[in-house]
Amino acid sequence: MLKGATKEKIDEVVQAFSESSKHKSHGRPIWASEVDALGLKVTIMKPKSPLWEASYELLQRFDHLCMLRRISDGEEITKVLETVITSHRSAVSLAEEG
Repeated sequence: MLKGATKEKIDEVVQAFSESSKHKSHGRPIWASEVDALGLKVTIMKPKSPLWEASYELLQRFDHLCMLRRISDGEEITKVLETVITSHRSAVSLAEEG
């Protein structure tokens, strides 16, 4: 959505979504009005529509996969990165990070 945008515009968008003093949490909601105000494309899906159902199922699967969980030597955190053609999962034991 930012293809061809100026560096200043890209910095503005990145800052808006990464500002820790405003959002406080990685899992915070991003409201359509915030996205629209930054000039980005946003579509509000009708609840229970096929696309909404598929998106919600994907969200639940990611939530289940990425949540903190107990393992034998401590906790593990998982991150999933998705692209158009690939999916990558990385897990790190927090005990190792110390």
